[in-house]
Amino acid sequence: MSGKRLLQRIAEWQQGKNAGGESYDLADAIASDIELLLNSQRGNVLIDATMGLPDLRSLFQSHSSVNTEQLTDDLSRQIIRYEKRVAIRSLFYDEQRSDTTRLTWQFVAQVKQVRNLEINAHIHISMDGKVRVEPVV
Repeated sequence: MSGKRLLQRIAEWQQGKNAGGESYDLADAIASDIELLLNSQRGNVLIDATMGLPDLRSLFQSHSSVNTEQLTDDLSRQIIRYEKRVAIRSLFYDEQRSDTTRLTWQFVAQVKQVRNLEINAHIHISMDGKVRVEPVV
C-alpha cells in the first residue's frame, strides 16, 4: 500500500510524473500534510466545522500576551484528531526560537506505520497567520 494519499497520486498521474522514479519520503509528506491542516481556518472546511485553527492573524495585532498554552492545545488537538498516521511524542512552545514576528513550537512524533521513523520539526506561526512546519535536520 502506498504511503501517499490518493489525491496526491492522482495529481502526480495527471501531471505525468513517474510514481516509481522518485524517492518518496513519508516523514516529509506527513509534515506537509500537517502544515496544510494547520493552515486551515476553523469554520472554512466544509466537511468538518471544527477542523483547522482559529484566525491566527490577530495574535500579533494585540498588545496583550499570546496564550501559548491554548495554542499548544489547539495544535495538539488538530494533529491528534486529523493526522492519524502519527503519535505525538512531544509538542512544546519554544520561547528561545520565538520572537516578535513569529511563534515557534518544537514537535516530535512517531510515524505509526513505520518502526523507527520519527518526525522532528519546528512549527512556526508568522505575523500573517501562516503556519509553517519545518523539519529539523
